[in-house]
Amino acid sequence: MSNSSSLSNSSCPVVPPNGYALPLETYYNDPSYDIRPIYNTTVAMERIFRWIYRWNKNSDLPYILGGDATRDDEKSYLIGLLWASFALLLFALLWLLLMVCFKWWGPKRVGFFSARRLRPPPPEEPTEALEKREQMYKSQKNAKGGVPFQHNGIALGFDEMGKPTKKKSKTKKFVKGTIQAPKKLVKSTIKAPGKLYNSQKKKFQQTFHKSKKFARINSAGEIDLTNYLDEETETKSSSGMRSVSSPNPPGNNQEGGSVLIMTQDDERAIRDYEVELERYYQICDARNTRLRRIRAATAVCAIGVVTAAVMFVIMGIPTLWESSKVTDTAISMLQQQAQVVQQAVLELQSTYQETSIAVEKFILDVNEFCPNAAEEFCSNVQDSEQRDCDFSTLPQLETELNVMIQYLDGTFELVVRKDVLEQWYFDLLTLDNLLNRATAYYPTTLNWAFWVAVGCNLTLALICVLICIAAMLLYFGHPLPLWLKRHRSFVMVPTFLVLVVLGWIFSSAFIVSSIVGADACINSPDAFMLSLLNRLEGEFSINSVLHDFLKYYVRGCPVESAPKDLDQRVVIMTQLIVPSLQDFRNAMDRIGLSNVQQLCGGADLSIFISKINALETQLCELSQSFLTTRMLLNCPNWVQWYQLGAYEGMCYYASTGFAWAASTQIVMMVLSMIILTLRVSFFELNEVADEGTQCTSNWCCCVQVMPDDEDDDEDESEEEYHTSDVSENHEEEVLEEEEDEDLETEDVGIDVVDDDREEGVGNGRNDREGDVQ
Repeated sequence: MSNSSSLSNSSCPVVPPNGYALPLETYYNDPSYDIRPIYNTTVAMERIFRWIYRWNKNSDLPYILGGDATRDDEKSYLIGLLWASFALLLFALLWLLLMVCFKWWGPKRVGFFSARRLRPPPPEEPTEALEKREQMYKSQKNAKGGVPFQHNGIALGFDEMGKPTKKKSKTKKFVKGTIQAPKKLVKSTIKAPGKLYNSQKKKFQQTFHKSKKFARINSAGEIDLTNYLDEETETKSSSGMRSVSSPNPPGNNQEGGSVLIMTQDDERAIRDYEVELERYYQICDARNTRLRRIRAATAVCAIGVVTAAVMFVIMGIPTLWESSKVTDTAISMLQQQAQVVQQAVLELQSTYQETSIAVEKFILDVNEFCPNAAEEFCSNVQDSEQRDCDFSTLPQLETELNVMIQYLDGTFELVVRKDVLEQWYFDLLTLDNLLNRATAYYPTTLNWAFWVAVGCNLTLALICVLICIAAMLLYFGHPLPLWLKRHRSFVMVPTFLVLVVLGWIFSSAFIVSSIVGADACINSPDAFMLSLLNRLEGEFSINSVLHDFLKYYVRGCPVESAPKDLDQRVVIMTQLIVPSLQDFRNAMDRIGLSNVQQLCGGADLSIFISKINALETQLCELSQSFLTTRMLLNCPNWVQWYQLGAYEGMCYYASTGFAWAASTQIVMMVLSMIILTLRVSFFELNEVADEGTQCTSNWCCCVQVMPDDEDDDEDESEEEYHTSDVSENHEEEVLEEEEDEDLETEDVGIDVVDDDREEGVGNGRNDREGDVQ
């Protein structure tokens, strides 16, 4: 008796009320578990959920997944999600279409936005008047042997960067064949041509009044010889030029000759040309200033793209990588826990089989243990379903025997069913398969897409560095390196455009991920996970105990909703079946073994008592197996990994990471679109004589609607503005002006050079000088 009592106390567990369903707060300070208070939301998650417009569509994701939503509700949520993501793609598409329209409209309508730069038309040169002056001054020579004066000291041209230049001589420049005007007079005339023209005209007229051979100063600061020769020899030519014939002009030993004289209309045309030329320079300067600002803006945008890419790498990659790592760890630990429970269920099945065999043998022993009372107490003893026992012939132990057989024959089979244990094992395999699918999908599918986005963003940042270098070089007036020119149009810009298009796609993907994550995690991910478990209920067996436990974990392990199935089985085993054996044994002890032996006859009852003790031990071991399985399903063993995967991995890290990724990606794409719109800034101009000025973007400046027709080419050629064909290689010889103070007196010395001698027609004869007074 003492042996059985000690055996019962040591082997059979005692299940306290709610002993396996304690609140989570109980484990907060337990170092064995990583359970802590949870935070229901984050700032990024809340902002994404509140700020992103859903077009008044359903945003309750747990309700959609719960199974109670209609197809219209699911469709409404999907439409709202897609519109929120397609809004970005639509914005990018409209921007690209606008850039195509800018390209189509051309530079005259939209200017720099067409990716081409055209200068305003330079003023039309009065070629006839300039030729007159050139021919007239060819026969004259400076009093000090100077070279011809270049009209107004202005040379029209453009530098390598396409900027108009006004090449004014630091020293006074003279063109071969032109009369040199006094330094003082030229300077003052250039500054105020209208005022000095009248004041100086009178002075020179008085100087040469007697002979009527006086020179005057025109608006260009040059000496005009209109009245230099005698009036009697003056004739008019049919071309509008005045040809003056003189038998022997002063200072010229030629027997006869003619000098071409400019008219007032020619002078006016030249003055108007110079005014228009100055206005042209001002317009070009304004446009160049605007272009410099555009280049500066492009460089700033490129730096912004690089900065956003760095933030994407610094803030987005670690958080999303940590999310993937934490989620993978949680899933792996859940798999390990499920495998441990699988092993426990296998042991439980083995223990059940042994116990079931022991129960059947014990029932057979009970059927024959008292032959004096009845040879067999049970009919159909081999068939558990048809078995019927009657212990009325042994009234001393009838009650105890009926209770014990009822528990062993009926309750035991109900409490420990073979099919139930098989369902448990099947459910654990199902859970393991679901976790395997999650492990294969989450890191693989999301990681490769994320790393592709990282590669594209870093490549885009590298190209933006090159664009920034090109824009800054052109901003400061430096030519682009040859390697950058070669790869710019056919490699850099097309790759940049492709990366921008891919970037918008990644932006939409990040936005969708952020929205879904915010919908799943806002306030708490528990509702989302419960809806997901309800949707996956068909994957488990009917009335699955494991499915109930999973929902119990997701709810936060509330005591009132803890599954009682395993606890009840353990309680029935330890508090009903095992005590029934103990009551039967105690009843025999109460009657006395010797009295029972005399009453029943047959074999020694001590052997029967040992069988009772062995069955009790076997039942306690089975109860302990149930209890072990129940302990493995205890809340802290699973909730800590659920919190790690759902709260930290899926919500905290993922929502923050996707928020950083989406925001930096959108900033990069907007700045990249600005760079594409202002792509003219990192292309310099090519100066092509007689072919106009065109952008060097051979790749149709990134976007081209269709190739231009021949008529369009002709129109463009008419619209493009030709530059002046002036270069330093074709500039005529310049010399420094020597100040002539003699012209301030009454006598002005002017050297005249014969035109033929100046051209070398005289067999090397020396130039002769003459004085004109």
